[in-house]
Amino acid sequence: MSLSDLTLPPPPLVEDAPDLGVLRAQPLRFLLDSASKHGSLFRYTAGGWSTVVVNHPLHAQHVLQSHARNYVKQGTPDLMMLLPMLGQGLMTTEGEAWAEQRRVARPAFEHSRIEPWVQVMAECTEDMLRRWEDPARTGIPFDVERELGHLTLRIVTRCLFGCDWEDATTDFAGAVQRLNNFMSRFDAGDTVGLRQFREASQLIDTLVQRILSRRREAGGGSDLLALLLDAHPRQLEGPAGERVLREQIFTFLMAGHETTAKALTWSLHLLGLHPEARLRVREEAQALLGARPVLAEQVRSLDFGGRVLQEAMRLYPPVWLMSRICREDDCVGGYHLPAGTLVIVSPYLLHRHPDYWSEPETFDPERFRDSRASARHPYAYLPFSGGPRACIGRNFAMMEARLVLAMVVQRFQLQHVEGHHVEPEALVTLRPSGGLPMRARHWGAE
Repeated sequence: MSLSDLTLPPPPLVEDAPDLGVLRAQPLRFLLDSASKHGSLFRYTAGGWSTVVVNHPLHAQHVLQSHARNYVKQGTPDLMMLLPMLGQGLMTTEGEAWAEQRRVARPAFEHSRIEPWVQVMAECTEDMLRRWEDPARTGIPFDVERELGHLTLRIVTRCLFGCDWEDATTDFAGAVQRLNNFMSRFDAGDTVGLRQFREASQLIDTLVQRILSRRREAGGGSDLLALLLDAHPRQLEGPAGERVLREQIFTFLMAGHETTAKALTWSLHLLGLHPEARLRVREEAQALLGARPVLAEQVRSLDFGGRVLQEAMRLYPPVWLMSRICREDDCVGGYHLPAGTLVIVSPYLLHRHPDYWSEPETFDPERFRDSRASARHPYAYLPFSGGPRACIGRNFAMMEARLVLAMVVQRFQLQHVEGHHVEPEALVTLRPSGGLPMRARHWGAE
């Protein structure tokens, strides 16, 4: 950075920024309103933080990729929020520790490893759909978000850790939700919430320890858990090393099921609003998934279903906000960012930038046809982040989500419950406030 850059002005200031409590309660509205007034780069102060929001693909690329070493997670509020949950896992570490964890885990997410898991994904999904037969006959609504959270958790435990948690998914998913709720609305004076947080953390730690104990007794395996255990002797030994190993496992359990479940939840919500798109998903599934067993090649051919998922993640990105600390003074978009600035990249905002998305609030899966998608700046769309810290499991997640969406829509029409208004709630991930109650009907049923 040159001396002349130090004389550049700061980004435009949002002078009427709300206090931290209001900001936590309505962050999406604040971001949208501020971007409409101040454009692609603006700053505000809340909770003692001088914060800059970058809302342009070029600026996001600067922060996440080309100058990623100058923008770190360490010290950010969202990292401080996640540390009690995830400890020293892949999402929270920096530098050499992060690079080593990613190097160890990378082979588990290669295409050759993912393809055999398609059968496991299909089996777990079929089990869920069989459970839906009773509510489909009776017309009783159920929470689709909850069901998908249980499904994706079961898939990730079977595929990545070689165990079936069907009997414990309810406990784990409930504990994760309590952690999310507490950390997203953190209040040191909330003694009830703090007690629930500790109880949920203890439950999760017990379940993770069960995974470790079973594998150590059985031995073998070629999944992610085997890779982590193989690398463990090279890491810390004793209680500290054991704790880091458990934190790594929990990180993959959390990230490997939560975001995929939310992407599927929002996809089924949108298909409930757009029956013509739902019919297209079903017709495609009928044509490609008619035979069993399902093959990875068939799943990759679910083009329209894939575009529906991409559009759902554009409108409702599960990871709706990413933050970094600017380590050294920098220049972004003609503005000066001093060292110590908190920098926000929000996919929720970027995915609505009018220069890159026409009618951004409209559901249009055709935005992701190859010809249109290839003409768009790659950092205009960040459902899996970008740069060196892009999601390591994105290929696994998309294979799973394409298959689950196709199998669900092939079997059932899911319809919204009258009177339930669906609104996004920005917690650790973006979820529908109050869940997503829907009714399942067989195709052709009156």
